[in-house]
Amino acid sequence: MEIPVLQSISSRPRILIVRLSAHGDVIHTLPLLTALRVRFPEAEIGWLIDSSAAPLLEGHPGIDRLHVWPRRFGGWSILNPVQGVRLFRAICAMVRELKAQQYEIALDAQGLFKSAMWPFLAGIPKRLGFRCTRECADMFYNIRLPKRDLRVKNRFAADQCLDLARALGCEISEPDFGGLIPSEAARRKINQWLPDAEKPLVVLAPFTRWETKHWSMENWPVLMRALLEAGVQLVVVGAKTDASQVDAMLAQLPAGHGVVNLAGQTDWTDLYA
Repeated sequence: MEIPVLQSISSRPRILIVRLSAHGDVIHTLPLLTALRVRFPEAEIGWLIDSSAAPLLEGHPGIDRLHVWPRRFGGWSILNPVQGVRLFRAICAMVRELKAQQYEIALDAQGLFKSAMWPFLAGIPKRLGFRCTRECADMFYNIRLPKRDLRVKNRFAADQCLDLARALGCEISEPDFGGLIPSEAARRKINQWLPDAEKPLVVLAPFTRWETKHWSMENWPVLMRALLEAGVQLVVVGAKTDASQVDAMLAQLPAGHGVVNLAGQTDWTDLYA
């Protein structure tokens, strides 16, 4: 698939990336940021993100300005008179914030109505996105790239997102997720939890928000035993709500198994570390 390349871009463009959520999808968008920073090292790059996912990007050296949309405004806020007024004021405030940065180019990496509307409302001159998006989001773009299909099995989602960078003339071989720098406090915490630095480290995250995405509970202890026999340092991570299920998994392992259970104990900077 040939990606049309946008012409007449300055050497110091002001670029806005829009990817509000969800957490995994924000991570998949990081190579887009890396590619832009390599191609335009002096660019001013902003990112519009949902407040729930903002901790993923706070302090990222490749982002000049992080615009955070409050998570508290759900889809039904407009039906509540009080919430509706607050929502309207918050929208106006965000539009003013985006306009103040004078972005020249906006890249909508999400492709939904709630993401595509922001560059349009802010009057950003060049608004790029993919054709045939959900919720008719592409009506807000004035530069439309070929349709993206995340069900294609031979293209990684992050690589499809990079088509936005290719449209700005970025030459990319492999997605680069670099740039995430854990804090020193997180490093110290992780070093206390994982004292054996000699062993290869394997981290398991068995749970997601959607039960339909879960692997069979019976399989995890089998995998854990095989990894322990291979001589790795094994860590299990998850939310606080996953703790009891992790305990049930670990109870099926031999005594003194040495698996480090961090379910409910880590934040994003800890996981980076």
